Amino acid sequence: MPDFHEVKKRLEEIRQAVRNSLPDIATKISLSAKAIAERRIKDEGFGEMYSQNKIPAWFLHGKELNQSGTKFLEQHGVNAAGEQGEPKKKRRKKKGDPDPGKFDKLTNWGEFRAAQGLQNSHVDLSYSNKMWANTQPKDPEEEGDIVRAPLAATNVEAQNKLNWNRDRYGDFIGKALKPEDFNLLGELAINEILAILEPFQT
Repeated sequence: MPDFHEVKKRLEEIRQAVRNSLPDIATKISLSAKAIAERRIKDEGFGEMYSQNKIPAWFLHGKELNQSGTKFLEQHGVNAAGEQGEPKKKRRKKKGDPDPGKFDKLTNWGEFRAAQGLQNSHVDLSYSNKMWANTQPKDPEEEGDIVRAPLAATNVEAQNKLNWNRDRYGDFIGKALKPEDFNLLGELAINEILAILEPFQT
C-alpha cells in the first residue's frame, strides 16, 4: 500500500505539472478559437451585412487593393489625386442601348469589394487580411488559478483594425463561435491535461 506521504507528494507533483502547463494550454486554446472564428467569419460571417448606404466614391480613394479597384473609382469620377471630378456625361453607347446614362459618383463598400473580386454577401473582416494575419495570443495572464491568453495584434495597424471592429461589432470572435466549437475547445484542454498526466500513470 502506498505511503500517505508519497501519495501526497505525487499529487502535489501532478498539480504543479498541470499548473505549469496552463499558460501553454491557454495559448493553444486561444489560437484554436481564433482559427475557428476566422474561418467561419470568412465563410459565413457573424450576422453583419455591408451597408447599402451610398457614399461619395472619393471616400474610398487609397483603399484600392488592385487595378480593378482603381478602375472602379475612375469610373465613378475619382481622379488620380483622389478628388471627385466632374461626372462623365454619358457612357459609351452600346448597340441597342438608347440611354447609356451618366456615371454615378456614389457607391458603397459592398460594391467596391465586388468590383475587386471579393464577396460582399456578409461582413468578413478580411479586406486586406492584415488584421487576421497579425492577430496572435498575448503573453498569458494569470489571476489566481485562471489563466487566459487574450488575442491582440502584433503591430499598430492591425491593433487599430481590431479595436475599430470590436467597437463597431462587439465580440465578433465570440459571436462566430458556436456551442460545438466551445465543446471542441474544451476537449482540446482536456486532452492537453491528459497528456501531462500520462507520465504519472506509470
